[in-house]
Amino acid sequence: MGSIICARRAAKTVQGSHVFEISGYSLQRERLAVSSRSAVFTVGGYDWQIHFFPGGVIDCCKDYVAAYVFLESKNKDISVRASFQLSLVDVTGSAPPRTLTTGATELNTTDKTCVGLHKFMKRSELEGSPYLRDDRLTIECVAEIALVNDVKSIAKVPPSDIAEHLGKLLREKDGTDVVLEVEGEAFPAHKIVLAMRSPVFKAELYGEMRAKDMSCITIGDMQPAVFEVLLHFIYND
Repeated sequence: MGSIICARRAAKTVQGSHVFEISGYSLQRERLAVSSRSAVFTVGGYDWQIHFFPGGVIDCCKDYVAAYVFLESKNKDISVRASFQLSLVDVTGSAPPRTLTTGATELNTTDKTCVGLHKFMKRSELEGSPYLRDDRLTIECVAEIALVNDVKSIAKVPPSDIAEHLGKLLREKDGTDVVLEVEGEAFPAHKIVLAMRSPVFKAELYGEMRAKDMSCITIGDMQPAVFEVLLHFIYND
């Protein structure tokens, strides 16, 4: 009995969180694409960092603060699927968190290293909210990382019985489509089996020089008993 190694990709999800406290908000509120950065934190075996843009990240959205999460792992050819929940938190607990989610995104170290929200919150709204106190604010990031592993399993495969089935076809003459005639004795057979097992029959049955009517082929220079053994070999061995 043989075996086949089957490979599949199995994924599990891990979660982790990081709290990012930002001070001196007003120092950067007018500076486009300038960020405050969190400490690097690890979730799912990968390194991440939050970038918060008080002055916005692109000109068309400069009236909004923005928040992005960057993949900071430096290994080559990393690819990971991740989603992030980013929440502005009122440290006094008087207001519920303001939460937005990035959605699951495939990130890698080559051409897509970050995911985020360029309209995290309108700046005027933030500055009148309880989330900004004493020029400080707090962002909580909850990361959900899909870990994908290659899993190999071994499946037992029974030995091939194709020869048994082909031999049965020959014995019972089911579906025969050609007759091989040897010294007047007829041997019904199957063109496809003959062509598969013998290049001579393949050329005669399917080659460019084949005759129009190939329903009967005369075999010369061979005795019927010898040809019967040959035919048995073609179907069974």
